[in-house]
Amino acid sequence: MDKKLKHKDVVKIIKRNEFEEFIFNLQENFKKNSENILITGIILLVIFVAIPLYINNKNAKEIKAMNLLSNADFYLTRPVVDSKDASMYGYFKSKEEKYEKIAGIYMEIMQTYKGTRAVPIAYLGLANAYYNANKYKEAIEYYNSFIDKFKKNDFLPDALNGRAFVNYQLGNFKEAISDWEKAMEIAKKDSPFYFDAKFHTALAYEKLNEFEKAKKLFNEIINENKDSYWATISKERLSKIDK
Repeated sequence: MDKKLKHKDVVKIIKRNEFEEFIFNLQENFKKNSENILITGIILLVIFVAIPLYINNKNAKEIKAMNLLSNADFYLTRPVVDSKDASMYGYFKSKEEKYEKIAGIYMEIMQTYKGTRAVPIAYLGLANAYYNANKYKEAIEYYNSFIDKFKKNDFLPDALNGRAFVNYQLGNFKEAISDWEKAMEIAKKDSPFYFDAKFHTALAYEKLNEFEKAKKLFNEIINENKDSYWATISKERLSKIDK
């Protein structure tokens, strides 16, 4: 025969259930806190260990890449001497040997030090090296790579200028004019190659027998930069056109 639960028994049961719930919640909170502590520990590890290591490694790569650029610049200043003893004095026996050495340095930067500030300079330097070695196919390939990869880089006008010279040498005068016009538009008159680019644009128009356009540019150079070297040679070109 069932007996009715007395009030005090009911209270005991409620208290027991509340205690069990309290213990359960305590365990769950401990688990969650343990997870949070673990996550916090991982975050702190990343902040205080991994990030400084990454920054230090990145800085070290930047320094090494810049040192290689300095080496390339040094070799650019070395003369070419037709002598068997040239290498003893830090010179090069041939133009080809010189630019192969420089190209190798730029290649190393591009392959080993990706993501550093030296990489765009290496692309442009390699293109210039090939141009100076009269390897126009290779030069235009790396000018194209620079222009495609680094559209917002400060050296973009220099790359356009370099590609224009390659196209000029290859007889692609319209392409050369297009690149020089873009380079001048970006760089403006304070660029060291502005008047050089403008002068050669006029020469390219001469090659295309578009003499009025050539004369216009020569006259602009004379008016914009009076008594300069570029004004002097522009006057010479005008005198030949007008004959």
